Amino acid sequence: MSEIFKIFVACAINMLAVSTVFMTQSIFFEISESFNIDITQARLSFSIVSLSYSASFFFLGPPADKFNLPKIAVSGLLLLAMTVMGASYATGFGMFITAMALMGICAALIPASMFPHVAKTSPENKLGVYVGLIVASGTLGVIFGRAAMGLLTATIGWQSSFRIVAVVLLFLAAISFFSLVEKDNEKAKTHQNLFKLYTNSIRLMFRPKILSLLLVGFSLYFGFLGMITFLTYRLLGPPFNFFSGEIGWISFAGITALIAPFAGNISKKQGC
Repeated sequence: MSEIFKIFVACAINMLAVSTVFMTQSIFFEISESFNIDITQARLSFSIVSLSYSASFFFLGPPADKFNLPKIAVSGLLLLAMTVMGASYATGFGMFITAMALMGICAALIPASMFPHVAKTSPENKLGVYVGLIVASGTLGVIFGRAAMGLLTATIGWQSSFRIVAVVLLFLAAISFFSLVEKDNEKAKTHQNLFKLYTNSIRLMFRPKILSLLLVGFSLYFGFLGMITFLTYRLLGPPFNFFSGEIGWISFAGITALIAPFAGNISKKQGC
């Protein structure tokens, strides 16, 4: 399997996994109508999935070092497909929220495995570009989830849209299995126990250099996600009164995330 195809598959599954976390942001109105709840309650769907997604990285990161990364990604895709499909058949808001929480955990498995996988397997002369591509795919996933779900919901409803996403996830899981797992010779490179791995992760967070990088990333995402989250709330109300399709089109502004691969290449050359 060619190197270019493998990085394309890694980016595609990462983008779609991240997109599932943000699918509900543009369809709060439709969710509130489906479950006969206030729109302020519908917003909990995004709060729950995003919180479970973020928290999962701390718990999933260290164990990932002990297992085959592509296999983790494929397993995550299968589990994610099941939770997305399950959410589409939810008969009550409580059941829907539970499915969203599980969705966040399953979605985190893909970037938690693909980021280190790309970093470990990329050729030295292309490391900056490939890492930039996987980063860009995650950011594009935010935009794709909001935009695609908004446009699909306006056409066929959110339940059918969720089911389409689940089928696509299953399709990508099959492609990932044959392109990333079957011919991949990557083995787990650590035999340390889990307690030591978690301890090392916590220690890293308190190193000044690592902490400063984490704060930069936190600030960027806080500003970016905060802006698009409150923009959604604003556009749903007067004087705009936009629906899911219109909010979906506006979300395409985030396509500027494509600059990330070029930034990765520059940082590699400059030694940043």
